[in-house]
Amino acid sequence: PAIRQHGGEGCFDLVLLDPPYRQGLVASTVRTLAQARLLRPGAVIAAEQEAETEPVAITPWQVLQNRCYGDTRILVWQTP
Repeated sequence: PAIRQHGGEGCFDLVLLDPPYRQGLVASTVRTLAQARLLRPGAVIAAEQEAETEPVAITPWQVLQNRCYGDTRILVWQTP
């Protein structure tokens, strides 16, 4: 994903991701958001991905939810 780095404090409190399945886009997008400083402290990211893919661990973010519904996994992280 093309996300430009933001020079100031974070901009977003909530990010919702629903990329195409089986392309590894959740992991790369979450990592890019973490590096780009686009999130405020305590921001939440919710993502939908295929159930068979294990969730991404982003240190020091906390996984709040990791649930599967059929072939879909819903993940929710919170920034420190």
